[in-house]
Amino acid sequence: MKITLLEPLGIPAQVLEQYKARLEAKGHSFTAYGDKTTDPAELIRRTGDSDIAIIANNPYPARVVEAAPNLKMLDVAFTGIDHVALDACKAKNVMICNAAGYSTQCVAELAIALTIACLRHFGIAVQETEQGYAVAGGQQYHACDLTVEGDYSQAAFFCVANALGSDITLTNLNPESVQGDKKIVEIVREMCYNREQGLPAGFTVDAADIPDLVPILAVLATFGTAPSSITGAHRLAIKESDRLASTADLLNRLGGKVTATPDGLEIEPVEQLHGGTVDSCGDHRIAMCAAVAATRCAGEVTILHGECVEKSYPRFYEDYRQLGGIANVIVLES
Repeated sequence: MKITLLEPLGIPAQVLEQYKARLEAKGHSFTAYGDKTTDPAELIRRTGDSDIAIIANNPYPARVVEAAPNLKMLDVAFTGIDHVALDACKAKNVMICNAAGYSTQCVAELAIALTIACLRHFGIAVQETEQGYAVAGGQQYHACDLTVEGDYSQAAFFCVANALGSDITLTNLNPESVQGDKKIVEIVREMCYNREQGLPAGFTVDAADIPDLVPILAVLATFGTAPSSITGAHRLAIKESDRLASTADLLNRLGGKVTATPDGLEIEPVEQLHGGTVDSCGDHRIAMCAAVAATRCAGEVTILHGECVEKSYPRFYEDYRQLGGIANVIVLES
């Protein structure tokens, strides 16, 4: 079987070599490419006669699927498959496996915990075993009233806005939630707050288990009273954008002092940002970070491709305006 990794996943070279050795020992071949490409012709060349192709967040168009004679499985190491030509895969009976390759064990466990909590709420018994979890067959779901708790990942933007001077009341956030991004409350209230000056202090955060908080934490750190460091975030290279690079670029274009490292971000505090034009890179979290950063900019902020917030928070700009912000969304047809 021929397996091809079509773009980098932030996996160290030595680990890839170990994978390759194991696969070849079992009679398979493994090829890994170290750069990204969106050129369909190049994707066709790289896919070749592969049985399994592995991608992250780069588009995989229909013409590439149709040109792959032996393709049986497309492994998408990313949250979501909207960048894959689903109809073409279905027509060729190509199986799509959606496995987020950047997830840590803790992130996976939190996702499982959310699922189990929901199952139990509806009367389904789940037993923990040495290998994982067991769900007995023949059970029945029981109807009940349920309030879907708020999303801490989205609330994080307004938590940071509050830390930077806004006055926003956040509701429907379950303090007992197993959501990993609930950590934002602790970071803002306990780790970062300088009670004497009323500003966030410098902080060091290992973001391995809270990767979605990294961009907005960088905004928070930009207005600190001491340098800050975010580590454990190398897997962000394969989000909707390379989030370490796009976060640093965003804040630097507005007047910040942020350095992207292979594992995270180093942030030097500034008194104020000046504003400017930034590119969201089509990444919803980068766009929302820019909007929050704008509340502390001396000038206007123009966000290119800002409509990408539709992916996770379609009402973001509407809520932003209702809270007193000024946001005019103009979608330019290509």
